[in-house]
Amino acid sequence: MVLKGDLSWVHLHDGNPQWGAPYSQNDRKMRDDEFADFLKSVKGWNVDEKGAMTKSFIFQNSQMTYEWMSRVMAFAWWTDKYPELTLTGNTATCRVYSGRFQGITHKEARLVAFLNDQAFMLKKIQKMSEDTMERAQRERERPQSILSRERGREVNDQGI
Repeated sequence: MVLKGDLSWVHLHDGNPQWGAPYSQNDRKMRDDEFADFLKSVKGWNVDEKGAMTKSFIFQNSQMTYEWMSRVMAFAWWTDKYPELTLTGNTATCRVYSGRFQGITHKEARLVAFLNDQAFMLKKIQKMSEDTMERAQRERERPQSILSRERGREVNDQGI
């Protein structure tokens, strides 16, 4: 019989408190040197006096904003770490903080990295989509210009 407080159970279930293991067994506040290195890897985040990290993400349209938000909420549901989100038009402002540890833990750091990655990925997808549409537009216009040049040659050959 396995008890929920058993350490092997905690190891198998990643210390999820739903299963009876507190996060304090597996998580801790980041040390200052770890936090400084982490801040170098995630650009654009601000740290307030309490140690919370904030950033505003600006998207091209509300569809991209809501797509990003839905990805963030799916990730947050799986990791059980939820950022404070404020949506205003095409701007999403995030605040990440662990009240239990009075700062940023490794799990919040993973959430911050995910937020950045998803914003970058959506912007890259948008850019690729725009490039594809421009290329398709050029391709659609190109055959017409070739045909018009061919017609021009025919007209000149006939002497008209």
